[in-house]
Amino acid sequence: MKKVVLSLIASGFLVSGVLPSSLESARAESKVEEQNITSDIKDVVFIEKSDEKLEYTYTKGNEKFKNVEYFNENQTGLRSYIYKLDKDTGEYQKVDELVSQLSFDKKEVSIESLVTKEKDVMVVQSNQNTASLDELEFSIQAKDKWTYHGTVYGDNKPKKWTIGVIGISIAGITRLPAAAKIVVSIANMTYQLATDVFYYKKVSYKKGPKLRPSFKFVTTFYADKARKKVIKKNVVSYVDSGYR
Repeated sequence: MKKVVLSLIASGFLVSGVLPSSLESARAESKVEEQNITSDIKDVVFIEKSDEKLEYTYTKGNEKFKNVEYFNENQTGLRSYIYKLDKDTGEYQKVDELVSQLSFDKKEVSIESLVTKEKDVMVVQSNQNTASLDELEFSIQAKDKWTYHGTVYGDNKPKKWTIGVIGISIAGITRLPAAAKIVVSIANMTYQLATDVFYYKKVSYKKGPKLRPSFKFVTTFYADKARKKVIKKNVVSYVDSGYR
């Protein structure tokens, strides 16, 4: 079974101001483009979804599995237990356990299997910042208006896939809580795609005092490098000053 724990982030780097409206905004301003799902992972059924825990069953190939994943208090950490159904006994047997850690400073998630001792690292945010002329039209220098701040293109390449691990990496990109409904929804869709990579484009805006601005992110997730096959469009989130 696999276990995932993401590192606690020093309070100065935690999201200090994810507004309650951010989840509503994300739901209102996002659009799902359905993808053809040809992955060997299918039939995901959730048993429990809460701020503390994800539990779900799924089929991989011809085998049935169950993952039980526990978030830490700040939803920046996760423990994942992975079980496989024994066809002879009808009982689930633990097959792996993962521990993962998210670092906002390094912009990466480290993953380790406590069973196989395998380790993996996936980058959750690249440093490819661009600003096109049409995007710069948002650069109205007013404290009470959102000003274009930058665009980041990135991708995630998780080797040990669970919905919780993907959710943690999405949280690292958007700064939304990892157990938020929209984050779990994106992670679930990505989990069942026939790809081991997902891509994103994150546009940032800021407003407020120069030394303590607030930030708004509008992120779109894709299933292909060309960024044509949309998983989730225009996911909106907010953070107060202290963001890195």
